[in-house]
Amino acid sequence: KLIEEFIDKVLRLTCGFDSSEIICTSLQSTGVELGESIPIFIKDNLESSSLVLFMISSNYRKSEVCLNEMGAAWAMGKQTLSILLPNVSFKSLGWLTSFDKAIKIDDSEGLDKFVTMLSRKEIDIADWNRQKESFLSFCK
Repeated sequence: KLIEEFIDKVLRLTCGFDSSEIICTSLQSTGVELGESIPIFIKDNLESSSLVLFMISSNYRKSEVCLNEMGAAWAMGKQTLSILLPNVSFKSLGWLTSFDKAIKIDDSEGLDKFVTMLSRKEIDIADWNRQKESFLSFCK
């Protein structure tokens, strides 16, 4: 649910991404179609992506799929950004991203920087603040 809120409020409504531009392998609506090869889907989408977001949960490093996605993005030289979910510390990142700046998904200032960095349209500050407050409340 948290990732769906992030996609809707931050990526789509505020940054201006179209749903067709967002691939989230963990969600049925933006992930692998029924009968489609998961490894091929991930490889094809990594190859065509300009940015890969790693949503770091407390279970992230225990997931073979997550680690494979991270390793593939790193090997392909993709621009990546780690976003830590609530109650996850920066120690959870691991060696592949330990030298990159990461943000916490429930940090107001971090979200401001993220939106400024990725926005495809002029940001309506009042609307963004409303979306952000709603999102941060959802994070709690």
